[in-house]
Amino acid sequence: MTASSTADTGLGSQKECMGINTETSEQAKLNKAQLHALFDILTHHETYREIEDFRDPSTICDYGTPFIQRWRSKSPRKNAKESKQNTECPPANETYAPRSSTPILHMLFNRTVMTLPPAKALPREFWHTKVQGLLSQLAEVELSESYDQGAMGTRKMLATASSALIESLGRGALGGYPRTRIVHSTEKEEELADRTYDTTNAADFAQAWDDVLRAMVYDDLVDQLFAYCATHEEDSIEGHSPAVRAAADYVIVQVAEFLHSVFVLSPNGRYLTKLVESVQQLIPYTVVRQTLRVSNAASMINAMMKLLLAKLSVGGLTNWIGLTTTADDGMCLLQRIVSLVLSYDASSFKKAAERIEKDKLSPSSAHPQKKAQLAALREHLTRPRSYHEAVRNESATRPDPKTGLHKSLVVSALESVDPSLLSPPLTDVQHTQLAQYYAALLSVHDRREITNVLCRQSPDLFTQALRDGMAALDPFIRGIHDKIDLKEHVSDVEGFINEFIEVSKGTKPSKKATRESGECILPTVRDYVELLRRNRHLLYKWLHRVAHDTPEIRELLRSWAVDTIKLFRGPETVEGEATQGATMPGSDTRLNGGAGDMDHDLHTIFGHLLPETQTKVLAQLDEHVAYLCALDEAASKQRQALLDKIKAPLDDDSPASNAALTKQAPGSGRFIVRWQELLDDTLIGPATAQGSLRHGLDVAHVAAQGKTGVSAATTGASGGSGGNSAGPASKPHTWKHDGLLSGLSSALGSRNPSQECVSTTPEITGAGQANIGPRPPNVELVIEALGQSFRQILVDRSAAQMTTLDDEA
Repeated sequence: MTASSTADTGLGSQKECMGINTETSEQAKLNKAQLHALFDILTHHETYREIEDFRDPSTICDYGTPFIQRWRSKSPRKNAKESKQNTECPPANETYAPRSSTPILHMLFNRTVMTLPPAKALPREFWHTKVQGLLSQLAEVELSESYDQGAMGTRKMLATASSALIESLGRGALGGYPRTRIVHSTEKEEELADRTYDTTNAADFAQAWDDVLRAMVYDDLVDQLFAYCATHEEDSIEGHSPAVRAAADYVIVQVAEFLHSVFVLSPNGRYLTKLVESVQQLIPYTVVRQTLRVSNAASMINAMMKLLLAKLSVGGLTNWIGLTTTADDGMCLLQRIVSLVLSYDASSFKKAAERIEKDKLSPSSAHPQKKAQLAALREHLTRPRSYHEAVRNESATRPDPKTGLHKSLVVSALESVDPSLLSPPLTDVQHTQLAQYYAALLSVHDRREITNVLCRQSPDLFTQALRDGMAALDPFIRGIHDKIDLKEHVSDVEGFINEFIEVSKGTKPSKKATRESGECILPTVRDYVELLRRNRHLLYKWLHRVAHDTPEIRELLRSWAVDTIKLFRGPETVEGEATQGATMPGSDTRLNGGAGDMDHDLHTIFGHLLPETQTKVLAQLDEHVAYLCALDEAASKQRQALLDKIKAPLDDDSPASNAALTKQAPGSGRFIVRWQELLDDTLIGPATAQGSLRHGLDVAHVAAQGKTGVSAATTGASGGSGGNSAGPASKPHTWKHDGLLSGLSSALGSRNPSQECVSTTPEITGAGQANIGPRPPNVELVIEALGQSFRQILVDRSAAQMTTLDDEA
């Protein structure tokens, strides 16, 4: 097999060592739980590595299909003429990277997104020129790192959340979803339809979701749901069976918990809510609805394209006539919305930087060279990527040999420009101000560059990509417009987003004293659950109308869904094999299911390790198995507490009800926990001029200064220790006293719980972080020993997949 040949190559010509390793692998064979733990570790690490690699402009060129290999974008602001030639005339000898550098992302993208009916209609230039050009340019502008900012921003939060989701999909695609429970059934449809669930019980609640997923992957439940949507309007898919009804409720609770984590518990939650509100206010829903009133589909699509994508400027006119070729031809409506939101956002950070420049009275401004230091930081920001990486590496990897402390990024940057700027040495207050200033400059830079790439480049790849996308969707839009009144559904979307914004803002308390103090009660998971339950009928109505009124489109999507879900099928099992090698008690199909299709490959690469390395790896795998067991148990308890509070009366404030305030885990499932792990492990620079490196857990309650909608309590010194340097913290928010504090547990300190709730919050340790749930063990040895071999297996699989895709094309 490919994995065996790869491992043999890694061993070289050491035949005797090969004999020892083969014998040892038989003695130290991995059991099912260890296989699952190893698979979990390797996919967790590999997925995030692939996502992080997109910071490098070359990653998209080595991605494989549908992006070509020998294509490098050039910034239009540096060489617009050459950039236009490159984007409009791709190389004639278009080649794809034979072996993808991001195999998990490549596999999922090509097997799911690229097989969508509209994606098949897109021209190759859409991927080669437009999408690849935008991604390359976003990487080239060098958006800021969390290490430099001294806090975790919105991009880091979204990147880690997407990684936690994609790794779950990747494990399912590589190893397959466990077949346990329905493998011996002869009447699978009736068994699922007849099964009942107690949705107030956490175990039953999760089992319903598990059963529905298994029936979709291995049975014909996908076909049944499409057919049911076409014939039932009132309850849509939930009326299919108790299992589907419970599974739909499970999804609602999980989505509500995620929204609560992002928009409430995250230190950037207030900022994100304000961002969504700003975009919502700029969308011309009234004009869109009027355009949708046009009965002729072709005329409606043409009018909508003019509304959203038309431009009118002198530069556009001169380009069209031929007098100029690279003049700024203005912005379309969508670009104008993006530009306005980001420019307003950037102005807040710019004002924060200007306040520091003008500050001459505070102790932080007492350094005699402050003006020169600020100028040096601005100069450092304009230098090339290689220079920034060298300075960051100096700060992160070269501690003082005597003290073991690291220089902060600000100190390293000042030294690289002019070492004399650090004489006399910086005080902690002065360093904090410089760190805030540099973080504000980075924030302005990020928003300006994103705006330039999406809205101010020539040729306009963003608008071209949108036109190609609309052209691919044209048959679908025509079919839906002829049968369905789209105005009603646009109004539904507008109303839901407005209601979501109002919920995320919180509510004003009923007590007069609290109301007058300006405090507001932040939303809980229960609030988001109720929001989704109130509005789920809007989604069901849309699904029913598309399935019932447009049978051609329904069949296209049904065929795609049936083919795509097969990606998650695992290996065939026989009677008694499902429990062979199972070592964990109970019916945990994930731990007892091993790694599915990856069992043999993982056994092979583990067997090629040296005996002493195998022993150390096994020890770390056993620790990880114990961690997963403890985590699942704690998450189950947290899920039960969450369900109890959702079902409880609104005015229930009994001691038994308040007991749910004691959280057992960061979330009620593995997704939020793995997301939290990535956030907590993010490397952050020292808080002082000379200090220890920090991680995301240490700054989880710190938001960058200048973000709109963020209170003073959450904005601290980006390079400070927990934000105390921002002055006395105000308390503009109050926790609802219902205990639904699920989500990003380490960010609890950012929300300033009221005194009445402090006694019931989880134990707070360290720099104000919530010490909740089991902590993941150190598995660096596993990654070091097996990470490269595992990646090679995935690359070989990806290469075989690309060969198959080329043959099909």
